[in-house]
Amino acid sequence: MRSTLTARDTRSLIPGVSAASAVLGEPIDPTPGEWINAVRIREAMMRPGDPRTKHRGEAETIAIIGGQGFDAFIITDDHDARRSR
Repeated sequence: MRSTLTARDTRSLIPGVSAASAVLGEPIDPTPGEWINAVRIREAMMRPGDPRTKHRGEAETIAIIGGQGFDAFIITDDHDARRSR
């Protein structure tokens, strides 16, 4: 699941990310343990036939929030992500 790019690397590759970072702050890369948890969370969200990348963003976000102890909540329109809580 881990790519060779970090969240910080994507700023130069995706238009508008630099401007967004001024509002959103520094990106947070998952720790190795959070990557493992993200895989488990993503698998819980998946349905038969879903591509491996489906729910990846939601799963990583949930794993980081839980792993780093953020006091946060997530708003999503992904019904499978909501279902798996």
